[in-house]
Parts: sequence; structure tokens; C-alpha cells
Amino acid sequence: MRYCFKHLLSLPILFLASCSIVSAKLIPVDQSPLQDRIPLILIHGIRPAKDKLYDWKPFLVYAETNPDFSNRYKPYLFIYPPAELIEHNAQTLQQELIQYKTLHPETKPFRFLAQSLGGIVLRDTLNTPALWQQTDRVIALGCAYHGSPLTNSNWMRARLKQVSFFSKFRRLNRISYWIFGRLFPHYKEDLCWDNFDGLMPDEYLKRHVCQPRVSIHPSEEEVQKYILYAGFFGETPKERELLRNLLGVPPTVAAKKFTPPLSRHLITYLIRPDLAYIPLRINSQKSSAKLLMWYNDGVSPIASQLWLGRYLEKVPRPIPPEGEWQTLGALKDNPNVRLFEGLDHGDWLKGTTRYRNVDGKLLDWLHPEQPPKEVFSWILADLVREGK
Repeated sequence: MRYCFKHLLSLPILFLASCSIVSAKLIPVDQSPLQDRIPLILIHGIRPAKDKLYDWKPFLVYAETNPDFSNRYKPYLFIYPPAELIEHNAQTLQQELIQYKTLHPETKPFRFLAQSLGGIVLRDTLNTPALWQQTDRVIALGCAYHGSPLTNSNWMRARLKQVSFFSKFRRLNRISYWIFGRLFPHYKEDLCWDNFDGLMPDEYLKRHVCQPRVSIHPSEEEVQKYILYAGFFGETPKERELLRNLLGVPPTVAAKKFTPPLSRHLITYLIRPDLAYIPLRINSQKSSAKLLMWYNDGVSPIASQLWLGRYLEKVPRPIPPEGEWQTLGALKDNPNVRLFEGLDHGDWLKGTTRYRNVDGKLLDWLHPEQPPKEVFSWILADLVREGK
């Protein structure tokens, strides 16, 4: 989705892709018998794919070489039109899953692997108690559970003015933003920033009407079933050092490694300002008062991807910035959350990153004691591991 906002030239491709999906449906990846395997439902994000597997092909090719995966899972795709409202797609997924259970009453509970908007569709789907009981595990890749500040037009305009020195480039981004809104007319409702921390300034709240999505399940149950993956990249060295120190990541393993050629970066950053930098301005010199909004994947902050609101439910609003930081530090003991540097919103299904980590291996900043792995290796390990 990050490139939807930033690459004007990709918009015609997006338009054709968005028109290619006729209706939402659940389909098997292959025709092999289910037997006693677990049904694994793969749900794509807001950007439809260019192939029949909806961008899941690289992961499936990687995973199917592992006998634990092939013997344990039968994968299915849930494909849906991202231009439709989340509620409509969630209702269809509910119907498809209920019908599946009717046809396979003895099957094992579902497991889900969802990316971006797909995770929001799934969250609404699982508000059905019967389906929640039949769900064993959800791995959510870069899902904006609190929404994205990019859906707030006033915030977006202010950010573009802050980062751009050339008005013509700013106009290109505004045109790109406008066209994206025409391709996906409901994205402002589907991915609206719910302001869970109460820190959006009043001037950005104007014309920002957002109803936070409500889950009917206790947080205690959700933190057992959900495994949350978050990525971030657009930080300065100073901000990066702050987060590294907070999480206790050794500097030797957190070293930046830029892989794209310099020319590519020059072209990229001249054509469009880096929209990853979307922190709110605060007048504080305290490092702990800085906002986690700064750390994001170009679409949503890690606070949204890691669903921090449910860990802060007992904290009165507005939540002070220190509260967010303390909560993030506390997640270091949670095996169901992962945080990776160098992944932007479009990288999850590519299996690598173009920004850092020359060898393609990623360090989990919330569990730096674990050896770095390729992103698909992390996902596969969380799929096949026992327990919650």
C-alpha cells in the first residue's frame, strides 16, 4: 500500500488489478485432499496481486519445501475486492467459512495468515463467536488495527508541506493520493486512524470522523490467538538509537545496511517526499516523550500494527507518550509479537527487504536474542510451532 500512495506510475496497474476481482470467495490453492490437515486461510491486502495466487506464491513456494508445512496445512485463498467496504468482505468471509465447516464438520480449527487490509477484514469476520471458537491462530502481517494516519486528508496535506521543498513534487503526491482515493473509495473508512492514544491535534481532527472498530472478544483471548508482525523503516539515526536502547538491541546486530543503489534512492526521494515520517509535533525534550508514531512502515505506525490499544485498555486517555513506550518494552516478553527493521508495507509477501539486511535476514527487535531469519522463515516457524 505504501507504493499506492507514492508511485504515481503504478496507479494504472492498480486500477486494472482492482477491477479484475469480480467477487469475494474462498478457493483452495490446489486440489489435494484435506485429510487431517489444518485449513490455512491466506488473506491478501488492499493491493490485489498480479498473479492468480494474489502475491502469496513466493511464500507458498518457500513453505511447501518444508515437510512440516506440507504435512500439516492445506492452504486456501480468500480473495476479495479491496474497493468494497470491509463489512461487505467480512460478511462474505463469514459465509464462506461457515459453509466450509458445514462441508467439513470434523476438520481442525482454522489458522489464518493475513496481510494489511486482509487482517482488518478477518478481525471483523471473527467477531462471529462460532468462528472465533473454530480459530486456532492468526498471524497478522503489518495489519493496521488502529488504522493509518494517511487516511486523514488534513494530516496528509500538512505532512506533505513539511517534507517537500518542491511544490511540483508535492502536487504529484497529492494527485497520487487523490487517484488512490478514487480506486479505493472506502479506504478512509476502512483504514481510518482511530486516535486510540488521544494524541491527534485538534487541527487534524477536523473532518475526521472515525468509529473505532470494536472486538467482542476479551483481550486475554486475543493475545493468545493473534501473532502480530510489525515493520518499520523511516527513522533517523537518533530516533533509531532511542528505540534500540529501549529494546536492548545490540548495536552490532542492529547495524544499518542499505542495499539499493544511490541513484535509485535519489530518484525515489526527489519524485516523492518520504511519507513514512508522519510524527506529530510535540514540544518536549524528553526522549521518552517522543511518539511511536515515528516508527512506521510507510502506511501505519508500529503502535497500530502491534495493536497497542488492547495492551493499554486500563490506562486513562489521553495516553502519555511514555505509556506507549513502556508498553512496547513490556512486549519483549510476549512470544506473539515481532518487530522488524527495514520492512516497508509492501515487503511482507516478497520475502526480503530492499532497505536493509544484505543477506535478507531480519532481526526481531522485540526478541533480539533470537537469531535473524528470512521473513518467510519467521512466518513458517510461527505456523508450525506448538502451543499458543
